Amino acid sequence: MSSATLDSEAAFKERCLRIGMTNELYAKLQSAGYDTFGKIAFAAASSPQALTDEAIDVWLASVVDPRPSPFQVSVVRRLLFESQSLNIADLKSRVEGQPENTIKKLPTAERLARQAEQQHRLKGVIFTVANMPSHSSIDQVTDMLENNLLRYLPINRWTSRAQELSLAKKDTSIQLDSDGTLKLGAKTPDSVCDTNGAYALRQAFFRRSLAMDLGHVCSFEVMEEWVNSLFELTQRAVPTGHAKVSLSQIISADRELFVRAANNLEGKLQKPVGAAKPLDAELKRLSESHEITQFLTPLLLPPPPAHPTKRPNEGADDKPDKPTRKIKGKGDKGGGKGKLELLKVKLRAKSLEAEERSTAALRRRAMLTRFSVSTAEEIKALSQASNEEVSEGFLEGPYTESEVSDLLGHSEWGTIPRFILEQGTEKKIRPIDDGHASQVNDAYTATIKLELQGSDYVASLAIFISQAECDRARRLGVPPRPWVGRTLDLSKAYKQLGVLPQHRDIVVICHRDSSGKNCFYVANSLLFGLSASVYGFVRVARSLQFLLAKVLKIPLANYFDDYPLYSLKEGSSELDEMTSELLTLLGWRFAQTGTKGRPYDAVFSVLGMNMDLSCLHQGTLVMTNKEGRVDRIISQLREIADRGQLGRHESQILLGLLNFASGFYAGRSLKQACHTLLTVVRGKTLSPDEVKRFCKQTEVVLSSTPPRALRIFDPLQPVHVWTDGSWEAPLAGLGAVTFDTLTGKGRVFQGQVPGDLISCWLQSAGSQIICEVELYALVTIRRMLQNDFCGRRVIFWLDNEAARAVAIKGLSPSEPMYRLAHYLAVIDSEAPCVAWAERVPSFSNVADPPSRGDGNSILHLVNAERVEPFVHDKDSNLRFLLQGAA
Repeated sequence: MSSATLDSEAAFKERCLRIGMTNELYAKLQSAGYDTFGKIAFAAASSPQALTDEAIDVWLASVVDPRPSPFQVSVVRRLLFESQSLNIADLKSRVEGQPENTIKKLPTAERLARQAEQQHRLKGVIFTVANMPSHSSIDQVTDMLENNLLRYLPINRWTSRAQELSLAKKDTSIQLDSDGTLKLGAKTPDSVCDTNGAYALRQAFFRRSLAMDLGHVCSFEVMEEWVNSLFELTQRAVPTGHAKVSLSQIISADRELFVRAANNLEGKLQKPVGAAKPLDAELKRLSESHEITQFLTPLLLPPPPAHPTKRPNEGADDKPDKPTRKIKGKGDKGGGKGKLELLKVKLRAKSLEAEERSTAALRRRAMLTRFSVSTAEEIKALSQASNEEVSEGFLEGPYTESEVSDLLGHSEWGTIPRFILEQGTEKKIRPIDDGHASQVNDAYTATIKLELQGSDYVASLAIFISQAECDRARRLGVPPRPWVGRTLDLSKAYKQLGVLPQHRDIVVICHRDSSGKNCFYVANSLLFGLSASVYGFVRVARSLQFLLAKVLKIPLANYFDDYPLYSLKEGSSELDEMTSELLTLLGWRFAQTGTKGRPYDAVFSVLGMNMDLSCLHQGTLVMTNKEGRVDRIISQLREIADRGQLGRHESQILLGLLNFASGFYAGRSLKQACHTLLTVVRGKTLSPDEVKRFCKQTEVVLSSTPPRALRIFDPLQPVHVWTDGSWEAPLAGLGAVTFDTLTGKGRVFQGQVPGDLISCWLQSAGSQIICEVELYALVTIRRMLQNDFCGRRVIFWLDNEAARAVAIKGLSPSEPMYRLAHYLAVIDSEAPCVAWAERVPSFSNVADPPSRGDGNSILHLVNAERVEPFVHDKDSNLRFLLQGAA
């Protein structure tokens, strides 16, 4: 290693004494300032050609008196020649570069001198062969300094000297020299150290600190201060529901710190004489930066696994989680517990089925005496629907009660009442078999949870296709190909699957005819209204999806009986014919004409929305409501507002329409409306004023929401937004900090809540309004920067759990918080972004200082230039927060 040897005093002394120089002569050279090869190389002559005996004698006479012996003079001549040769070799390696995959090694004398100096300087540190860094680790650090480039080495590469001594075997390898020739050289195997567990990992960090110090790259104290801060975080108490900082997190944070430091110190790693090491200051700065501390945030614990014998309940999101307690026992080992639980489910199912059959006759007689009153039109529609199913073979009947007993061979059979619903704007009649009233649904238990591929999945699949198509076009240098889509709809989907013959006595349908007599029908196919039908059909439907994807290579999704299909525009007709042929061969009936049987097109209807694929090959997907859907919903809302009444049946219809709308294009904007409708369905009665406010707010959201466009070229890098509030009566401070990971720039905002809002909140919520202040900070920064956030991925960091929960759910029993949530929903609908709200501990929230008027103290953390004021939208505050009406 030429450069390190040139500047090494220890290597120079060791060489002088080895070639025969006396201690007295060496002392005289050292006192004259010639203590390294680099310093003595050109003392007598400026080039090897000018290094004559006369030049050496003249220089030696000026340094040493009296003249040394002839042998010592020859030693000095040899020393001067070797010094110039080393200098030339160093210059050559800098110009031509060193061979690939080679590391310049630190001379042994210099290494020993540095280790002795380090051990003398670091009092109290115990040095052993197990905790001292290996020579290869020290060489890696020294090579970084020589090349003036910092590199990150994985923490398991910082091996000990003891491990290095035990891996002395070297293999031969072919290497490429700097002049392009091949040569056979020794290859030392890459060794790694054990980092499993906190102690082994801490030892690896300790060896790195020693190696960095020995290589003069970073001081030992600064490195250990950073490492100690990492391991202290693993012992810090965390909030409930969060996990302690893990070892993998501190490794990730350390890696990110060194990667950023390497980028910032490129070409700046070496220090001038007498100056501090550049990496010391950079490491201290980055250790406080949120770019690094974000890796050290306590993570949320995963939710406990669902009980295998319980079904998911509707509306579970609106109910508080019940605390669970895990009971440990001998069976809690390996997969035995799961098998035991499955056995319990099977035994429970058998007992429920037996109970269902034993009480079937009694429940049938009781049910026949309390049929709900139906109009003549409903009775006519029921009879017509049942007779159509009989003609198609889905049902058998109509029978009398005695005829059913004769058909089934016993009288212990159950009855399922049937009623009708008008579906959609076309007022389509759909018969519903009431599995709840007959208690058949209560006897069904599912051990799985349905994962339906709804609008999110369909849109994600389209975006994936767009990305793949654009990548293909860029890779092959050809224009991207246009895509089209369609929705395949299975006709009378449930009716195409048969009932288990042994269960036909449980699924006997009953309703009254126009004369008031009971009509019984025995089912041959699945019934619409039974829980078992849903789970059974979805399993088969998902299998059909697999066949279409496997056999015909169709990108598709499945949502109950709907199959959104994608295809290249060229060849879509042939693919449509092959799909029809395959389904026909499998015996499935599907819509081939009408609104549900349309061919492939650039714009097609799927799951209550229109999906525009005309620009998909250019990276853009547009989703809108079906034509006229919004107008019909708004018209219905206005009629309800004029009446001032909202019934349960109307709420059910509106809830279905708004759930479809909120699922793909309105995000959280319609959550409040859906929650209000759900409370009415469950029995709550709204006052006329509440009905009018609900209708107006929902109409505002529907009218102001533009079509949803998803683009693959939108930046993937997120924007981080920290918000905070402070309440010290009578002032309420606001703080917000943003950092755009795309540009690397940040902004800092600070201000105060307007006085009229504080007065309004104090009257409504009482003296403690910190939750309102915290949420208002988020809402205001969202309004101020809505154009910057539109279409971006934004992570909002809040330290107030109540404000965070309202921001996520869009709901609150508190009137001021409810208004703030509605205001946030309106902003989301006007300028949608992909938002995520996460908790940040108060002591880690960088928005806390600006909320207390000290924004200047954190400008350097987010690379911000100045503190900016909050800008309040007075008109919107008056409209949404003070008046509380849209």
